[in-house]
Amino acid sequence: MVQNVSRSRTGGVILALSLTALFGCASGRAVAPATMPSVPGAMAAIAEPVVPQLQRMRVTLAPSVRVVTAITNVSYEAPEGGVRLQRDAPYSLPVTASGTGNLRGETWLEREGTITGKTPLKYDAQNDLYHADILLDATRVQAGDYNVMAALESVEPITDPRPLHVELGTTIPSDVLTEVEVFRAFFDTNVYTLRDDDRARIQELASKLRPYGSAIVTISVEGHCDTRGEEIHNLELGSNRASSLMKIFGESLPEIPIGIHSLGSDNPDPPGNTDEDWAKNRWARIRIESK
Repeated sequence: MVQNVSRSRTGGVILALSLTALFGCASGRAVAPATMPSVPGAMAAIAEPVVPQLQRMRVTLAPSVRVVTAITNVSYEAPEGGVRLQRDAPYSLPVTASGTGNLRGETWLEREGTITGKTPLKYDAQNDLYHADILLDATRVQAGDYNVMAALESVEPITDPRPLHVELGTTIPSDVLTEVEVFRAFFDTNVYTLRDDDRARIQELASKLRPYGSAIVTISVEGHCDTRGEEIHNLELGSNRASSLMKIFGESLPEIPIGIHSLGSDNPDPPGNTDEDWAKNRWARIRIESK
């Protein structure tokens, strides 16, 4: 505020206030001028203008939140010790996962970088969970330990900390087992070399048994002879006939123990003495002991 000071004829002091004091502060609000008494020989006291106090307001900036789509937990239900797959009976593995709301996702098994059984997850809104059943087929899964994994959309997957152990415990279908055990390979007199059609048939039977190798305990091949000749000779001949079959089976099923057994001329069927009867008693067959 600017002050103009002049002295009166009587020796007093007259103050002329500036426009700011007369008409108010810079805000434009009018202020009534103060009445200053004339005091001889002294300066008049001037009141300071009243400045209104500002009201302070606290402002808080809420940080933005980025929602990450992810699986937080995944688990499976399986028998203690793992899953034993039968070749003709696929196994359904229940998988449960929890994560962010109703989104697309998948679950699968992984072993040594190989993924199998990829299955879409289904969202259960009532329980806020994801569910799936991974179908395990013995024809597509190898024995071993697998990681059970799940993920939503493109986020990194999460794994159940318990590896799933899978075994391929198969049983031989009854029709295959019957087909093998009713087979007979027939021989000419004093011969143990297989006929070509019998050799092809034995190879075919071995191929049918190969997928069920884990269910086979042992294979036994029996050799038979007709009732003619010395028994010592017939026992040796029967053993050689059994060995002819064993060799072909051993090539196709090398991991399975195969034994041979010669019955010589014992238990002829039929027990006659004609050429036809003798021809029916020169044969070999296969016996399977399975789990």
